[in-house]
Amino acid sequence: MLVLSLLSPIEMSSLGKQILVVKRMTFAATRNTDQKPRRESFVGLWERANLIRSFLWSQVFTDEKILLTHFLTRIRRFFEVDFCFVALFFEDDQPVEIGLPETSLGSLPGNVASRCVDLIANSRVPVAWKQLHGNLGFSSAVVSPLTPAVGQPLGFLLLAHSTSRSFSSSELLLLQSLTSELSWALRNLRSKKNYQRLLATRSHELKNPLHLVMGHATLLRESLASLLTEEHRREFKCIDQGTTELLDVVKDLLDRAASNEGKPVAVVEAIDPRLVIEEILGPFRERARRNRIDLETIYGGDMPTEIFTDPLKFKQIIRKLVDNAVKFTQGGRVQVSVRIDKGVIEVVVSDTGIGIAEEKLRAICESPRCGDSLVRPEKHGSGRGLEIVKEFAGLLKGHFHVSSRVGEGSQFTVCLPCA
Repeated sequence: MLVLSLLSPIEMSSLGKQILVVKRMTFAATRNTDQKPRRESFVGLWERANLIRSFLWSQVFTDEKILLTHFLTRIRRFFEVDFCFVALFFEDDQPVEIGLPETSLGSLPGNVASRCVDLIANSRVPVAWKQLHGNLGFSSAVVSPLTPAVGQPLGFLLLAHSTSRSFSSSELLLLQSLTSELSWALRNLRSKKNYQRLLATRSHELKNPLHLVMGHATLLRESLASLLTEEHRREFKCIDQGTTELLDVVKDLLDRAASNEGKPVAVVEAIDPRLVIEEILGPFRERARRNRIDLETIYGGDMPTEIFTDPLKFKQIIRKLVDNAVKFTQGGRVQVSVRIDKGVIEVVVSDTGIGIAEEKLRAICESPRCGDSLVRPEKHGSGRGLEIVKEFAGLLKGHFHVSSRVGEGSQFTVCLPCA
């Protein structure tokens, strides 16, 4: 103070300004020191989350449950939480609810979905942090709405922890971003599935009239066999060829339009396996009777009324196998055996027909897998039907096996996941 008192007013003013500048510099340095770790932490989180974004947009999914299970596995590990739960609400559909680990699902109250919807509905922020330890059995939880940039929320994502903890603002912002991208991925998947259903419906509407034309042409040809001239036979042959080609065009259009890459994909839906198989076998029973073939079906015990698979490809597999068995069997037996065990449906079609030569059987087993280029053979009975069965079985994540001996018949086995 003594030293300061000896300074002039001008010098005092200059010193004050210098002290003020030093204080500002010190405050700025402190602020920058605090912000730099935060920024680096946020950037690091964001870059780590790019792996989850890449997973969302680089993988091809055919079912919401598969997509959500993989997403929850990554989110749980990323945010280091004890429990993840997601619920989807699609119009006119049953809610989809998935939790990890599954053992914690039993401890959730029945009204957890409605409570979480209330939380995000009454919150003005994209991510709502609430203490839900009372009924959920967890000390803390965060609920994030699944909301894309446009449209209504699809549901919510719940992250819960057994001990009390909180997320940083960077983590909440990142969670909001990831759930938004998940919403877009879900909308994209649902749009593709709706498109697949439309294609399946349209193809069915096209195939039915074509099958009717083929059936009536066959009956007419058989009833007028003794009166047909060579010209009439050529006309009937043209009808057969035309309808067959149209059916191939419809099938090819359906398969190639199913994905942007022009490759067939599986569209999983619920079907009744017994009803579907009996519907397929209907036209073959009359044909088998004319050829003196005993066509029988055997269903394993506890056959469920609902399995999940691609209906079109499942029908194609059964139809091709039965057609092949009936075609090369005269005055014998064709048996279709079906059983379901541990989420897998096994269909075995056996016959007492002419069998398959070893070299042709080897060629079928070594044929290209689904999605590869296959040359359509012109020769009748060249095994194209069995190649299609192998393609579709691989596409449905199953497998196809053939055992045969010339003169002793064949056995075709297809196993497909159906849970």
